[in-house]
Amino acid sequence: MKVLPPSLTPFLRSDVQGLLLAELLISPEREFTITQLARLVGTSLPTAVREIDRLVVANFVLDRPIGRNRNIMANRSHALFQPMQEIIVYAYGPKAVLEKLLQGISGVEKAFVYGSWAARLTGVPGLDPQDIDALIVGTPDRMEVLKAAQIASEKLGREVNIQIQSSAMWAAGTDPFIKTVQSKPLVELSVVAAKRGE
Repeated sequence: MKVLPPSLTPFLRSDVQGLLLAELLISPEREFTITQLARLVGTSLPTAVREIDRLVVANFVLDRPIGRNRNIMANRSHALFQPMQEIIVYAYGPKAVLEKLLQGISGVEKAFVYGSWAARLTGVPGLDPQDIDALIVGTPDRMEVLKAAQIASEKLGREVNIQIQSSAMWAAGTDPFIKTVQSKPLVELSVVAAKRGE
């Protein structure tokens, strides 16, 4: 089966490669196991291993074996580190950045990116997304969400808009806005909500 080039950055091998690089380049000081990276980007372990191996050979990432594990981190001394970081974070950063910012905000039950960025990531061709649209299902504090959106906008270099919907409204799916969002491409974010008072 022929693999189509990614819509977000046609010069990369795949969207999985872009998402893996985003995790590594957003936290360049941190080491990850390949299992952690596969889980974070929602891909299989064999696919993550193949993509990481290619990046190691190209010296874009560093590989440090520890026992049976391999610890992977961005190669900050690579001549292309800075421009690659800017490009990858711009193109693939929304998922990783929003997941990190929404982690632990109490009242977050689910979270998604929708709109043009989600469409590009799921293979729908079109223009470069000018902003990032996200939706939280639950009852988070609006000020915390607003702060997260502002930080994400600064990190990603484009406006990030976050909507909040109750779990009952989301489950019912009858509101016109929710119906539209649910009928189009969605990228689910992996978030672990904190309990109230934590």
